[in-house]
Order: sequence, then structure tokens, then C-alpha cells
Amino acid sequence: MADDLFAHAELVEAQAAIDAARREREEAVEAVIKRRRAKTLAHEAALVRATHAELAAYVAARKRLGVQH
Repeated sequence: MADDLFAHAELVEAQAAIDAARREREEAVEAVIKRRRAKTLAHEAALVRATHAELAAYVAARKRLGVQH
């Protein structure tokens, strides 16, 4: 009977360790996803800024040349 209790306690501890490791892995995966998402958003923002700057330069050039819409 005591052996069964010790065996059960060892299984519970082993499962707790597995669960903790699983949570750590899931948190690491979430962190990677967040970093990639942030990097993607930063690249998209840079693209929008560059596009806006290009459009502004185009409009300014048309105004200097006196070109109407």
C-alpha cells in the first residue's frame, strides 16, 4: 500500500514537471510569435512611411512643374 502511494506521488511529481516544461515551451513560442509580429509591423510601418515620402515627393515635383491633376 505504501509503495502504491509513493509510486503515485512520483507520478504526480513527474506530471507536474512535464506540465511546467510544457508551459515554458508554450510561453517561449508565444514570445517568438510576438517578436515576429512586432518585426513585421515595424517593416510594414517603414514601407508606409517610404510610400508616403515617395508620394509627397511626386506631388511636390508636380506642383513645381505646374502640372494640374
